[in-house]
Amino acid sequence: MAVFVTVSLPMKRNFFWLGAFMTMVFTKFAKQPSPSMREGNFDVIIRNGTVYDGTGAESQKADIAIRGDRIAGIGDFKSAKAKTVIDAKGFAVAPGFINMLSWSTESLIQDGRSQSEIRQGVTTEIMGEGESMGPVNDRVREHKIREQTDIKYDIPWNTLVEYLQFLEKRGVSCNVASFIGATTIREYVVGYEDKQPTPEQLDEMRELVRKEMEAGALGIGTSLIYPPAFYAKTEELIELCKVAAKYQGKYISHMRSEGNQLFEALDELLRIAREANIPAELYHIKAAGKKNWHKEDELLARIERAQKEGLKVTADMYTYVAAGTGLDACLPPWTEKADIRRCSNGCVTRRHAKR
Repeated sequence: MAVFVTVSLPMKRNFFWLGAFMTMVFTKFAKQPSPSMREGNFDVIIRNGTVYDGTGAESQKADIAIRGDRIAGIGDFKSAKAKTVIDAKGFAVAPGFINMLSWSTESLIQDGRSQSEIRQGVTTEIMGEGESMGPVNDRVREHKIREQTDIKYDIPWNTLVEYLQFLEKRGVSCNVASFIGATTIREYVVGYEDKQPTPEQLDEMRELVRKEMEAGALGIGTSLIYPPAFYAKTEELIELCKVAAKYQGKYISHMRSEGNQLFEALDELLRIAREANIPAELYHIKAAGKKNWHKEDELLARIERAQKEGLKVTADMYTYVAAGTGLDACLPPWTEKADIRRCSNGCVTRRHAKR
């Protein structure tokens, strides 16, 4: 069992609310408190827990003293007093977990308490896997409203930061931040068709990225395995990432293939990282389809070689339930016709028919 704690700072104007992660706070205060600290009064003391500070260091038996929205110290606080004392004996005490691929974009509108994730220790939700909740124009707004299912909501915002501020005003229990969805940028400017942006449209796309990055977006996110995302050429993504890189942004991608064209998809990600001079991350590190399982070792080896060459590239794993992405994607909505397509790695996807 574990006890998860998070401490957040107020959102600065024009910056996405990412909060002050406990990892950083733990690192800053992961030392024995001074004698005056031991005797001080605190708001909360978590006693007798096994502390994992998030840095990879060995765990330690320690107390945690909290004053206001800050961790005051980690160590021996047996003689200290607090308004609230939590006995964490037999529990692990750790920083809140970060969900790097959150799709709570709509559920947080309906219920900002985020109970399904908070109760699993997730205190920060990062959104923007290809699609993001902004920027929005009339075309994108109409599409998003038309695609709503169980959760119905209005879209009063126009930008990504306005969406996150909308969540904050409604009230959310977690920290939230977002990448800019490259698909959303394309939908905003080009539309949903399989065509390439004109030079003027590409300039408009760059400008949208610039505005969102200045407002605090984390970078560019893609989901190139799905339409209309896979209509974008590599060169288009490089141009968007060049803008994000100027603001210390990151490129994070559900790659164009995770099966038959796995290595080619990785090569594309590495090319974007090189030419845009931007850190890159794979959303899903896996080999789809039994005939591709043998590629996993080589995939890891190629990532490690790129790291040794100086590229800032990382990868994570986000598991699906059985048929979570393939079967669901091939089922057209009840109210519309759909163009069923098969991706390069064999997964079935759909493109919405024009209305």
